[in-house]
Amino acid sequence: MSENKGLLTVKQFCISYSWPSESAMRAYIYRAKELKLDKCFIRIGRRVLIDADLFFETIKKGNINEKY
Repeated sequence: MSENKGLLTVKQFCISYSWPSESAMRAYIYRAKELKLDKCFIRIGRRVLIDADLFFETIKKGNINEKY
């Protein structure tokens, strides 16, 4: 999906996209700074919003710092 969906909650993101799963996305959010994904997530109190375009762009560029 290449259309801009704006900022999405984790549940909205997982409904719109088949990857990653909700639990995997929550793990990415938890480790965002370590994985260099922190710019993809906006925190408002306890709510986390995801910039889907930036998330996938970061993944495609290989900027994720995954240790596995």
